[in-house]
Amino acid sequence: LAVIINGRISFGADSGSDNIDGVWLGTTTPAIPGTDFTLTHNLGRIPVGYILMRCNPGVNLYDGTVASTTTQITLRADTTSAIIVFVI
Repeated sequence: LAVIINGRISFGADSGSDNIDGVWLGTTTPAIPGTDFTLTHNLGRIPVGYILMRCNPGVNLYDGTVASTTTQITLRADTTSAIIVFVI
């Protein structure tokens, strides 16, 4: 427990999580700002949130109009961007 808490908390690599329960997802946001887009996370539970980890160009993500499920999350963006999100 001390090893995990003493500076070793990790999101993991690009394709898998480490000791933070979540999943890495990559996509390109829609060309029309404010359009819902759905990502499949397969967490087996409703996500508590998401963290934008990388984008090109800069983008703001926010909740979509469709409620999250145990397999998918719906988001919206204010511009088109290639993004990497960590869904938790």
